[in-house]
Amino acid sequence: NHYGQLSCGHFIAYAKSNEDKWLMLNDCSVREVSEEEVDKQGAYLLFYERKENI
Repeated sequence: NHYGQLSCGHFIAYAKSNEDKWLMLNDCSVREVSEEEVDKQGAYLLFYERKENI
């Protein structure tokens, strides 16, 4: 997610761990957050991982 203006601002990343926990990565800090805390409306860039059925 990008917060700020086009010429400057701040990025925060949200990632889902292998244990299905959400993490917020903000500069040099990482903390676990609930799914409700994930800012889905402000998503700037999304990555998806395809999982094969075994």
